[in-house]
Amino acid sequence: MALTKQEATFVKWVVLQGDKLKAIKEAYPKLEEGDEQEAIRHIMQNPEVQRHIDAGVLYMFKDIVTHAIVKEPEPLSFDEQCELLRLTINGERSEAKYVVTQEGLRIKFVPPDDDTRQYALQTLQTLRDNQQRQWF
Repeated sequence: MALTKQEATFVKWVVLQGDKLKAIKEAYPKLEEGDEQEAIRHIMQNPEVQRHIDAGVLYMFKDIVTHAIVKEPEPLSFDEQCELLRLTINGERSEAKYVVTQEGLRIKFVPPDDDTRQYALQTLQTLRDNQQRQWF
């Protein structure tokens, strides 16, 4: 899976500034105040985000750490994809939703609704079915 626009922005700001709070505000400029830590938790649950942060930091210091090999971050493995879906199915991975406030439209991170959880369950089953077909 490729990084979303928000994940890519978050990665860029973490690599350049080293500040996850600033990074999440850049990634989600309309984030509801007080939801920053939940948004950081959400975005960091994706192992691909951490891989891109690590690669970005290594790249920045490639001239200093000359023995380091900066490779393209690996895509999510089958198990990692299943784990992300499991987090959604179990309600452990929040999702971004737009809410109307006095200040206008804002983003709030909330537990996944039933439709999202059902979709994640169907996606997980499809992923597993496709994995099994590869063995036959």
